[in-house]
Amino acid sequence: GGGDLVTATTEVSVRALRLDFGEVVSDAVADARAIEATDQAARAKAIREATREAIEDFIG
Repeated sequence: GGGDLVTATTEVSVRALRLDFGEVVSDAVADARAIEATDQAARAKAIREATREAIEDFIG
């Protein structure tokens, strides 16, 4: 019905690789939840938030 909200959750992982040695040199993980009117909007908002948090943790 009208007025229903959708909740989306996501987890984003970021890794820095040293390709000459083939190893991970740094990584960060973040998750987020968002509530919006549509599934697409909730997913997009959750992904944006988790990505922002992961990148901020990753680069300091």
